[in-house]
Amino acid sequence: MNRQLYEYSYTLKKQIRSRNIKIVLAFIFSIIFISVVTHIILFPVRQNADSMDPDIPEKSLVFVTPLLKNPDRGDVVLLEADIDLNINIFKRIANTFVTFFTAKQINLLNDMEIPGTKEELRRVVALPGDALYMKDYKLYVKPQGQKHFLTEFELSKDTYNITFCKSIEGWDNTIGINGDFEEFTLGEDEYYVLSDNRFSSTDSRIWGPVSQKRFKGTALLCYWPFKAFKGL
Repeated sequence: MNRQLYEYSYTLKKQIRSRNIKIVLAFIFSIIFISVVTHIILFPVRQNADSMDPDIPEKSLVFVTPLLKNPDRGDVVLLEADIDLNINIFKRIANTFVTFFTAKQINLLNDMEIPGTKEELRRVVALPGDALYMKDYKLYVKPQGQKHFLTEFELSKDTYNITFCKSIEGWDNTIGINGDFEEFTLGEDEYYVLSDNRFSSTDSRIWGPVSQKRFKGTALLCYWPFKAFKGL
């Protein structure tokens, strides 16, 4: 009787241990799978400013894929932070866990008080070799090898909207974010990116052209709020 009870107890303990191991392994593999998906295939980005209004409103959520780092005209890209704050290894490790468990909605490394220390969503409007100029916040582009300038909207494969303010007669265009600039040509590995809110947001008009190495991925979809749901 005691032997049967012992064998039953041993078998039960073995089954419980096996079940617990399976649960732990399933949890570990789930974390690995989610981590791979969110870091390599697709991850969410919160737009915390009005720089991409109206198509990507403030506090909206966007899916970005790091698999696409060769953007075309009109694509929205996620730019890496321009300034490295030399953050210690412990904070970086803590940030890895925070971004994972909050689906990247919270990032400890984004210092909102210092310009250039956070990632930015911007629209690619001109490619290496393009000639371009701006008039009343609208960009005109002459692709390399072409003879005529066309508007950014005529050259883009996607349709999008911009927010701008037409210059008042007599207004000093050197004040604020410039809505006009003279023609120049982009060099090799130089991309021109603009915010959709042309009136009050920083972009290549302040930073200058950006290199492809700053592209962390291409935005595919604005999925929240539902009223702003659209492909990008």
